[in-house]
Amino acid sequence: MSKTRADAPEAGELGEEFWARATRVRPRERKASVHLRIDADVLDWFKAQGAGHLTRMNAVLRAYYEAMSRKEK
Repeated sequence: MSKTRADAPEAGELGEEFWARATRVRPRERKASVHLRIDADVLDWFKAQGAGHLTRMNAVLRAYYEAMSRKEK
């Protein structure tokens, strides 16, 4: 059984520029449980991407954190 929705849009080609800038994000072992208030439309969008929405949200936050940390140095 496929977990992909039947009406899911097709992804376009990402292109060489995307892959040239892409970085691998490795999961961290230590996690903290928090209560977080998020705009409903943002949460709905992440959930619509399928299982693992919290992991993806964490990856986005990690990428932002790492980008901002590099700016501070």
